[in-house]
Amino acid sequence: MKKILSILAIIGTAILNSACMGPPNVPPIQEIKPNETAFVIPLEGDSTAQAQVQSVEYLKKKMVQAKRITLPIRQRDTGRWPGDFEWIPTVRVITVDRSLVTRQWSGMPIAGNAHPGIHVESKESVNFRVGFNVTALVQEEDAATYLYWHAGKQLSEIIDSNIRGFIQDITAREFGALTLEQCKADKNRIFAQVEKESKEHFKAYGITIISIGNAGGLEYEDPTIQANINKTQNAQMDVQVAVQEKLAQVERNLKAVAKATADRLAAEEFAKAKEAQMAKLELDIKMTNAQAVLVAATRWDGKTPGMVTQGSGFLFGLDGAPASATTKTAGK
Repeated sequence: MKKILSILAIIGTAILNSACMGPPNVPPIQEIKPNETAFVIPLEGDSTAQAQVQSVEYLKKKMVQAKRITLPIRQRDTGRWPGDFEWIPTVRVITVDRSLVTRQWSGMPIAGNAHPGIHVESKESVNFRVGFNVTALVQEEDAATYLYWHAGKQLSEIIDSNIRGFIQDITAREFGALTLEQCKADKNRIFAQVEKESKEHFKAYGITIISIGNAGGLEYEDPTIQANINKTQNAQMDVQVAVQEKLAQVERNLKAVAKATADRLAAEEFAKAKEAQMAKLELDIKMTNAQAVLVAATRWDGKTPGMVTQGSGFLFGLDGAPASATTKTAGK
């Protein structure tokens, strides 16, 4: 009997000691990634501090630079026994991911496409979708502002909800005021307007939009519209090709006429030059003959020269008569 009581006493003591021990006091540690900004928010305090409105300035004061944070804890009873308790943190660490996020919305809302293009319609109620590329991030100096407005939400969620909705409103407003032809002509202006307004709007909510651009152009929900546009475009291109070919042929004709005219003028000038050259040559020959006769006359030896007077002057062999004939006449 004594042995049994002794055993029971030992067991009871062990149970009592175990109950008194409770869980160990091990403060949890939370590590902060390089792309995260951390805020340590108190979970407990007096009623005055708890009643304070958590403004952006309040959150900025709770920003920490440490990359490893040890959370303070306190004991909270969970039962009647001395060991019935737990350790709970007295602060909460909230992180804001500052990583770049890029989202592309394009195509039709078919199976497998979780991010279709934004639906709009033209002034004539022609339905089509517009593709967008959006890239955004949270600057470190804006982390408190982002946390204040979007606590608990990742930036990717904000892009797919708030930012997409804002872009939807601007896009519908701009395209809805234009005809389909104007929509195609003004789409670059509209994309620039969407980017400008979106950047200005979301900066106030702690989000920096890097860029908003076109992804895929205009996609018509009725495929026959696109087919007709393609046919029209092809016909217009054929007309343009024909016009350009006609202009090219006219240019070639003008060049041919100009070349022929130039060749004719060159030939005429060449003929004139040849005639002038021949006349000059003939004149040179006559002048040479005349000079030769004059030289011979200046050397006269008193005998009758081989020439006769004819008419009113001497013919120095320039009349074409043979010299022998002239000599015979003079000798009679």
